[in-house]
Amino acid sequence: MDIETRLESLENDIRRQKDDLRLHKRLWMGAASLLVAVLLTWALPPPKSIVKTIAAQEFLLKDSKGKILSRWGINEERPYFTMGDKKGIHELGLGFDDDGSLGLFLIDRNEFKKDKLRLFVGTQKESVGITVADKGGTPRTAMWIEEEEGVGEVAISIFDPSEKTRATLFFSKEGESNLVLLDSEKKIIWQALPKPE
Repeated sequence: MDIETRLESLENDIRRQKDDLRLHKRLWMGAASLLVAVLLTWALPPPKSIVKTIAAQEFLLKDSKGKILSRWGINEERPYFTMGDKKGIHELGLGFDDDGSLGLFLIDRNEFKKDKLRLFVGTQKESVGITVADKGGTPRTAMWIEEEEGVGEVAISIFDPSEKTRATLFFSKEGESNLVLLDSEKKIIWQALPKPE
């Protein structure tokens, strides 16, 4: 083996030993840090400021610019939860009413602070349903299930822009069903089954 090859081999051995030494040094520093952390945790008493319960009227979640994107709180003794987009256009909310009904709703807001309910899913007394509204906030279709003693009556309705019912498909708890079309005066203009006598 010539001198250059021997020197190159020695240099490579020294590099490997330095790398191994650095790795061992890091491992020892990590182990020492962990040992100190364990000893401090064991030796020091627990902090007295541990919070087990937080009481508040409202929690706000804000982005880095201070814009409120979510609220969780109490309004007139009823809990609510809302989330909004960054532009302040859409808001999704969940809330309760005095009679125990529950609602999940999507609201559109505009610069004039006129809220437009676009979607509602909820319960009211003995019924559960979904209502979908157009961009102006006018309900255009709804589906409700009336439940009494475990038996449900289902109705699906379509409304015109003036909120008048123009078509209804329903299934009664007795097992009857029908599809009815109505004019703007709420008069039947067509139905799938004849009117019962």
